[in-house]
Amino acid sequence: MNDAQLPIAIYTTYTTLHLDDVSYCVPDVTFQNGAVIINDNNEVLLYEDLESGRVSLPRCTLQDSFESFCETPLQFVSDATGLSVERLALLKPSRQYRNGDAEHWEDLDQELCFEGSALSTNFFSMALDIAWFENYQQPLYADGRQVFIRWYSGVVRGPADVVRAPDGYRARFLPLKKVISTVRQYDFVAENALVLFDVLWTETKRALSSRG
Repeated sequence: MNDAQLPIAIYTTYTTLHLDDVSYCVPDVTFQNGAVIINDNNEVLLYEDLESGRVSLPRCTLQDSFESFCETPLQFVSDATGLSVERLALLKPSRQYRNGDAEHWEDLDQELCFEGSALSTNFFSMALDIAWFENYQQPLYADGRQVFIRWYSGVVRGPADVVRAPDGYRARFLPLKKVISTVRQYDFVAENALVLFDVLWTETKRALSSRG
């Protein structure tokens, strides 16, 4: 195949940050569930790689049944930590655009609207990221696939003083704002999910309080 026949990538916001400007073809995708888990103190569960120091939110990759992957999206957190985790209902807002005729997505003037919103335990965000080889090497290497991440919110029921962690990791709960600033340097996809969760959870608590 000569250079004229090489496939040319259509870069997204996410792939541009991780891939050099070279010819690239991504025929395959995979799926992950991501989790924002809070305790009674509104602290968020965070994983830390003991070898590299990288921090991350809990994620799992689709392995076997897509049905169970969708029906019990937070079971992997309970299995890994020993915590009793339930889905956390959040307001499901609509999005309002003031300049729908904008030529570029980044030029859209938009805001979230919560009036009349119902509560939902479905995933509150979907994101696109790069899939990485799971070989614990540093730096991480892209494995040639893109990954669709569905972010779910969950809450720990019962004691959360003792938290197990996956092998090679430490698990702990930290204040939400602290987690956002800590994750920022490692995973901006998770950071975006946390920022959105912060907005949705704040509005949800306000709505529940007003309902008495």
